[in-house]
Amino acid sequence: MEKIIQEILGELFMIDPGLKKYQKELEATMAKMIANKPQEKFDESFKKELKMKLLARAEELDHAASARPSLWKNLVFWRGMAFAAATIVLAVILVVPAVQNGWISMPEFGAENPLANFSGSMRVEQAGDRAFGDLGATSTQTSNEELARATSSVYSPTESAAPSPSSAIKDSSATSQPTVGFGGGGGGNAVAPDMKMMPPQYMTKYNYVYIGQDFSFSDQSVAVLGRIKSFGSEDLSSVLGKINFGLFDASKLSNVKVQTLSLAEDRDGGYVVDFNPYEGLISIYQNWQRAIPVDYNSQPRLTESNVPSDEKLIEAVRNFVTNYGINLANYGEPKVNKNWRLGLVGVPAADIWIPDEMAVQYPLVIDEKEVWEQGGHERAGFFVNVNIRTMKVTGLYGLAAQNYQSSNYVAETDRDRLMKLALQGDIWPQPTYPEESFKVKEAEVKLGTPSVQYMRYWKYVGNQSSELFVPALVFPILEVTPADGSFYKSTVVIPLVKEILDNVQIENGFVPPSPDMPTILPAERTGN
Repeated sequence: MEKIIQEILGELFMIDPGLKKYQKELEATMAKMIANKPQEKFDESFKKELKMKLLARAEELDHAASARPSLWKNLVFWRGMAFAAATIVLAVILVVPAVQNGWISMPEFGAENPLANFSGSMRVEQAGDRAFGDLGATSTQTSNEELARATSSVYSPTESAAPSPSSAIKDSSATSQPTVGFGGGGGGNAVAPDMKMMPPQYMTKYNYVYIGQDFSFSDQSVAVLGRIKSFGSEDLSSVLGKINFGLFDASKLSNVKVQTLSLAEDRDGGYVVDFNPYEGLISIYQNWQRAIPVDYNSQPRLTESNVPSDEKLIEAVRNFVTNYGINLANYGEPKVNKNWRLGLVGVPAADIWIPDEMAVQYPLVIDEKEVWEQGGHERAGFFVNVNIRTMKVTGLYGLAAQNYQSSNYVAETDRDRLMKLALQGDIWPQPTYPEESFKVKEAEVKLGTPSVQYMRYWKYVGNQSSELFVPALVFPILEVTPADGSFYKSTVVIPLVKEILDNVQIENGFVPPSPDMPTILPAERTGN
């Protein structure tokens, strides 16, 4: 105890060496406070509260130190308030300026503080079985008729109690016989063409062929992770009751939570940082009021030769991430997103539009497993945009706090069923198209041996959404022949939670209808 007391005093003396002359008085104050709270656990929270009270007592003693701004006298309502419960608003409005002026040192936030959710470390809490409810159901039941309408507007132009799922894949040296399947178009959820417009020249039917090794999945349950949200700062009523903004009396609010918080760099070329405590998200973008203008009109149109190499783009992003202290503990190596090149096969160079900004993604990694978006077109993670004319970072989006609950769900172990879905290209098949309206061509998609990774899965109930990470078989796409520029899937992702697959209506006999495209009739002649 004596050692801890001396450590606290040492920290205070570093803040203000002039406090040393009050050492005896401060020691007496400290001893009195500890005696008044004999049952208090001497944890980090109590330590910080003690330091705060000592600073307040030091100001009462230090009447002569008028040159130093009296932070604590102006914040009477802070006294008696645990430092570990300091809110986001007060941390920015009050603590940050105090740190910048050297009046206090920034505390280390313990796990009990809301700000700790943005620490960058990953936390996983255990929950009971099926803690996230039915993963295949939503708050409203969708009828076949409703689903048919929805499907007709989509076309494809192109620490856990459950066993580790990655241990369940068993490869063999024997190669399975190639099996052909249909479905799972490369385009995923693209927007359908207007029914009144001329239909596309052709549509593509993809034939999936498995050329990987044999595999099996035998785990009876899998651990689904649900990202914890709604961890905004705690009740601010006791604090806001002392604040009146003039135009608005904050004391009138009740049960107040911080939903968003913005910090802006007031400098040329500076950035704005948005914190969303409810979602646990951070976004960074240019402060447009202080942005350095780029005269695009005086610059030539970008060509392929203007596109920087992946190495240069990644270097610019790494410098930004380093300068702003972005925690990369839960992310893999950065990759340049090249989706802008989709659909450019066969397009003349003069007609290719080069975007001014390129995106670099840091893929999310959980328990050494990749996380893929549903549909298999892209990995989950956060993106950093770079203006390729100036090589300046223009924004960062999708940086999320990694706090989870883990819950066990029954796994799908039927290999035939899993393979059937994989050979569709997704849990939903590709729709068919009327030959009288389309020229249908075929392409072959070759799939390799799957691995167990995660799939990001969104569950919607009422006006709330749950972000879940479901163990899934991820089949790499090895080749598409002939080359089709509109095919953008990188993988085929099949979730391993049985009830998700059970709720896919195609398994219950519902087949999505073909788009009701009009038949093109010959034009009628007029006149002679």
